[in-house]
Amino acid sequence: MDTWGIRSGTFVVIYAGVLALTALIVFALRRRIRGASDRDGLVGLSTPEIDPYEAAMLTGGEKLVLTTAACRLSESGAFRTAEGANALAIAGELPAQSTPVERWVYSMVEGHGCGGTSLLDVDAADAVLSPIRARA
Repeated sequence: MDTWGIRSGTFVVIYAGVLALTALIVFALRRRIRGASDRDGLVGLSTPEIDPYEAAMLTGGEKLVLTTAACRLSESGAFRTAEGANALAIAGELPAQSTPVERWVYSMVEGHGCGGTSLLDVDAADAVLSPIRARA
């Protein structure tokens, strides 16, 4: 039997060749298109770097930012608990690489020996919170 005037054996060889060539072209195009993107999504997009204070601002607001600073200072040895764990007291020096929020919290504890809700006065801390608020 002849298909379009071509013997059946020749037609099958031509058909298989065209099919293989089409599959190869599709594979090459898909690979090229995928090569323009990275594994996680679009080219040039990366995970943004945020610091703990920006994360705190996004998840819990300004009071959580101040609490995070107090916790980080406690972990670094700058603070200790005082008065039955209801207040913070200075236990060491302010870390050299401290952030403005940490410096503000340290100065509040240093000047007032405060803790609890008086440390979380977001109105007084507005000067150090506003840049974080703007980034977050």
